[in-house]
Amino acid sequence: GDRNTVDTNLRLRGAETSPYVNKNVDYLEIGTLASRDWLYTAHGRKIEKALLLKRKGVDITCITERNLLRFLG
Repeated sequence: GDRNTVDTNLRLRGAETSPYVNKNVDYLEIGTLASRDWLYTAHGRKIEKALLLKRKGVDITCITERNLLRFLG
């Protein structure tokens, strides 16, 4: 689904959403569109930051777009 639809669907279920990755984020959705240059994109930086936070003990889970959409039904 597109970002706004997914965002609305999550909020209707009581979730708070954010365009930023920080210590208050519980889940980071990883999209299915990948590039061999992913690390150098804004999305790649979000993944990198999530992994860094995880190494520092923050409880953050990366979830694939496919699994998130399954959850949302």
